[in-house]
Amino acid sequence: MISIALFLISCNKFLDKKADATQAVPKTLNDLQALLDYTKISNFATPGSGEASADDYFMPNELIDAYGEGALKTYIWQAYAYPYNNDWAQPYQAIYTANLCLEQLEKISRTSQNQNNWDKIKGTALFLRSYYFVQLAWVYAKSYNAGTASQDLGIIIRLTSDFNDKSKRSTVAETYAQILSDANESLRLLPERAEYQTRPSQAATYALLSRIYLSMRNYDSCMKYTDLGWKANNTLIDFNDPSVVNPNSETPIVPKNKEIIFWTQFAPFHIGTNPAVVSVDTSLFQMYDESDLRKLAFFGSNGLYYSFKGSYSGDPYVLFTGLTTAELLLTRAECYARKGMIDKALEDLNALLIKRWNAEIEFHPREASTADQALTLILEERRKELTTRGVRWMDIKRLNLEGRNISITREIKGTKYVLPPNDKRFALPIPPDIVIRTGVEQN
Repeated sequence: MISIALFLISCNKFLDKKADATQAVPKTLNDLQALLDYTKISNFATPGSGEASADDYFMPNELIDAYGEGALKTYIWQAYAYPYNNDWAQPYQAIYTANLCLEQLEKISRTSQNQNNWDKIKGTALFLRSYYFVQLAWVYAKSYNAGTASQDLGIIIRLTSDFNDKSKRSTVAETYAQILSDANESLRLLPERAEYQTRPSQAATYALLSRIYLSMRNYDSCMKYTDLGWKANNTLIDFNDPSVVNPNSETPIVPKNKEIIFWTQFAPFHIGTNPAVVSVDTSLFQMYDESDLRKLAFFGSNGLYYSFKGSYSGDPYVLFTGLTTAELLLTRAECYARKGMIDKALEDLNALLIKRWNAEIEFHPREASTADQALTLILEERRKELTTRGVRWMDIKRLNLEGRNISITREIKGTKYVLPPNDKRFALPIPPDIVIRTGVEQN
């Protein structure tokens, strides 16, 4: 009995101590900034399942037997019991960190001495929460449709770090209301420019709001924030500049280049976004003109077909998904075309294309006689410029609501699988363990 008593006392003393420094509760502004700066959570969390489910890649039949169940079932839009970690979990880890920082920040007084850092930390947390909520919505919810958004199922909106708070699915309308609220509040708190590309800024928030409103097909608001973003940062890189781009290299594009407004990359969990094992869709590859330097810079032969190598990370196996000035210019061109402002739309489009064109070959500016022709040209260039960036799945969903009729066809050993426009499977399955633990409705 004496031995047991001594053992229990020692246990209590042991339990009173933290196992290691990583279990300390963050209490200072420096602590919170350090948490938000942990890039493996804050910046490496773009879900890749949407990209793997879209039409820019395919799995060659010659290699099909080498793929695991998860990759194959995602490829043909079927549910499976995918394990933790996954494309659902990783963004929610970033959201959890943002929520924890917001809660702890409220315990720290905002003073005249610390107000800049205090505001920046709150703005960063709100930005990250908005950034990953919208990416989760693109993959796991229906595309925003003003007529049905209040009934359509959105995602789980977590606004606290308390694991005991019950999870429930919001509607699409509620989901986007929170996304916009967080982004707009972050805008007044963040600095105009960030010290590092892995930190957000006002320029990054303009670009984020541009993406959000584009995915909602609210083109007036999209135009407003796209234009503000372009005015905040309008630098384009020239693919003819050998100090920035070497199209023949295995790592052709210099990382941390001046087009990058905010840096993120795919969460490293999905084989379907790995250039080592998937090939670029042949029809996409053929869309590039031989004088377009992106054809050399973005793609390299893998022996059978072509694989993507042109990530802005400088590493072909680390796929950049962040915000860029080139994306802003294409989005503004799209908005101009939708407003019938053909000349301005083509001016933006050609301003980008001339930076991608081989300077030794004459560039003929793109022309269109109608707004719809201009829009078709711009959407084609958007797909070519932003391949592998994590936006194609969202683009297909929003454009199909406008009657673009984009379907996706796969073929595996003679069997065809088709995902028709506006199919329910465009909202990808939520992980089964989340459905079991929370009781939320599965897609």
